[in-house]
Amino acid sequence: MKSLCEKMDVMKEAYRSYEEAIKVFEEADTLNTENVKALDVASQKYVLAQLDLEKANNDLSDYLEEMKNVEETEDKENVNTGAQTALGLYALGGVLGFAGVALTGKRARKED
Repeated sequence: MKSLCEKMDVMKEAYRSYEEAIKVFEEADTLNTENVKALDVASQKYVLAQLDLEKANNDLSDYLEEMKNVEETEDKENVNTGAQTALGLYALGGVLGFAGVALTGKRARKED
């Protein structure tokens, strides 16, 4: 009988170890489930952030392209043609010529 009792004690110890292993496994499984849920949430947030970044990048590109078009339009409107430049130089020459005549007239009066 002694050997049967010893075998029963060994079996009890093995069963306790088995129960402990199940408990550890269940805790690990619970932790794993929580981590999987957290990973899913983080993945969803990552995808949404990536979409937001892509939208912001597209909006910025559109804005910069629009500003480039505005600048090009303004540059085209502000470009002096050859005729405008010639007219400006002619007017400047006229003003300088008039000033020269006036200055010469003053000197001529001073000499008198």
